[in-house]
Order: sequence, then structure tokens, then C-alpha cells
Amino acid sequence: MQVYRGMDIGTAKPTLEERRGVPHHMIDLVDPAEEFTVAEFAAAGRAIIETASKPLVICGGSGLHFRALVDPMSFAPTDPDLRAELEGLDLDELTERLLAADPDAGAHVDLGNHRRVVRALEIYELTGATPSRRAADPEAERVRRYEARYGFTAFGIDPGEELDDRIRQRQETMWARGLVDEVRDLWPRMGR
Repeated sequence: MQVYRGMDIGTAKPTLEERRGVPHHMIDLVDPAEEFTVAEFAAAGRAIIETASKPLVICGGSGLHFRALVDPMSFAPTDPDLRAELEGLDLDELTERLLAADPDAGAHVDLGNHRRVVRALEIYELTGATPSRRAADPEAERVRRYEARYGFTAFGIDPGEELDDRIRQRQETMWARGLVDEVRDLWPRMGR
């Protein structure tokens, strides 16, 4: 989310002072009303990785965004009109449609997650590829075996009980820094 201009407080974007002296990338790339897909994120990030003259630290974001950068993932096409149509259906109807096309879809898609079922159906309708067929693809097998695109070392932390306290502190800091005003300023820029 730090790719969006103006979303500074709500995304805990590093301040200019914090960024001074250490190059930061992938910050303030697009306006909030613009879509920025995981595929676009991966392409922009890979361009930085492939031209870097020094080792990089990749931090924050979701696991999907990290995997999109380092794994040999391929991205299926999207269709905003089809997605809007599917998003208007309830989960039961979506699941019924998906299972009619692919009775084994539940092994590959969280059938309790509306967003994931919509995406699986969108991909199926646009490409004819069911979740089972996509999972059997040799490229998907490479991803499961984790044949990374780049050599890297990954670090993870498990803050345990401390995490809840840090989240509360971060939330309080966001309120104090003006999160409500930031959202009010962003709202018109979103076309709302």
C-alpha cells in the first residue's frame, strides 16, 4: 500500500527523515484511484532487483507480494467488468458455479473466501483453466518446490504476545498523527 501517494499514515510509510541516507524503493508510485496489481508490483520490483548494484532488503508487504517478486509466478488476466459481475453474486452461488466447472476446486481454492472464489471463477471464465488444471501446471509445481527467481536469504520474526501491544501502539500513533484527516483528504481523490 505504500506505493500509493498520500497514503502515508495509514500505511506506516517511512518518513522522509527515516528514508534519509538509505535508498527506499516502491514508495509513492501511483495515485490512490489507480489500480496497482500484484503483477504490476512484481514487474516494478523486479526491474529494481535486476538493476541493483548492491544487495537489497525486501521488507513489509504481504507474502503474496514477496512471492510475486522472487518466485516464478505467472499472472492470469483480469477483466474488471466480469469481476464486478461475479462480486455481485453471493458466496453460495459462486461456489456452486466453480464446483460445477471443477469438482476438485476446494483442494486449491478457499471456498469460504468470497474474493478467492471470485478470482478463481474470473480466471476460469477468461482462460478456461480450472483451479485444478492451474495447480497441475509445471510452472505451479516449480512454485510449490520454491525454485526462486533470485538467490536470497529470508528472515522472519515471531513476536508472539508482543505483536498485539505493538499493533495497539502503532494504531494509537496513527490516530495521533492524523489518520482521520488523511482519509478525509484521500476520499475525494478516490472518485467518491
